[in-house]
Amino acid sequence: MSPFVVEVNDAHGRQGVLDVGGASVRTPAYIPPDGFCRGVTNVPDAGVCDLWFGRMDGERLRLHPDERERMENAVCERMNRLPSPVRLLHFNFFTDVVGLRQESLTALLLLQHRAGAGVVEIPRVYCTTGMYEQAVLDALAWQRHTGCGAPLMGIARTADDLMMLERYLPHLGGIGLDCRRLDKPLLYLVRRKLKHQDVRVHAFSFPCSYSGMHGREMPGMVIHWFGVDTVSSLTLSEHVRQHFSTTLSGIGGGKGHEIVNEIRPCLSGASCASSVRGPERRSGERRQRSAVV
Repeated sequence: MSPFVVEVNDAHGRQGVLDVGGASVRTPAYIPPDGFCRGVTNVPDAGVCDLWFGRMDGERLRLHPDERERMENAVCERMNRLPSPVRLLHFNFFTDVVGLRQESLTALLLLQHRAGAGVVEIPRVYCTTGMYEQAVLDALAWQRHTGCGAPLMGIARTADDLMMLERYLPHLGGIGLDCRRLDKPLLYLVRRKLKHQDVRVHAFSFPCSYSGMHGREMPGMVIHWFGVDTVSSLTLSEHVRQHFSTTLSGIGGGKGHEIVNEIRPCLSGASCASSVRGPERRSGERRQRSAVV
């Protein structure tokens, strides 16, 4: 389990030290994407690789061994180029993935272990809290069976997710929050349930701004107040931006313009986004096939 010690905890937030694989990270801290880490002189203590994952990726992973091997080698090579001593691999799922078969879950856990991730994320797809709880149980069983020494991190998208994950905290090395959408009940629950525990809380896909916040409620100012210790922002590859563009091309009327304005920072290559979940079907949009992969 990844030790995290809170040293200062007051009304404004908290400070502490996270120990991952013998490397120490003082919190609060921003964990930059791999492209940023490779482009700076002073290498940060931790870095993250974002991996976007859709239905077709899942089918290649499960049904085509040669493509699976190429995919795994490419991810491992990307992680190896990350100069930071603490490395994370985060899965961003498109909304056409509504579940993971046990073999697919195991493959993604093994991929992180093979790539040298300091913390192994339990992937969170677009499914119910009950379905995700089964994934948590399967991941814990996998860890016991393989003897993987890296701690597991559960991902909470909603307050219900967090309530479920709290039951497994003795066996988890931290909680990750999916922050692509503003969920104030989730953030307030983090403050109430986790802020006074030695549990590391990380905010994934953290945006520069939220459309649901106004005035002085800037995310960069308040996220630490809730008890979040480390933060990483959303990044999109050229492949992902093309996926967004293809999806938007099938939306008629003014709705397409509305969505473009909402996700313009990502489409233009920025490292943050305003409330982006990934391509999802809306009124008038062409139907996309969703699947358990």
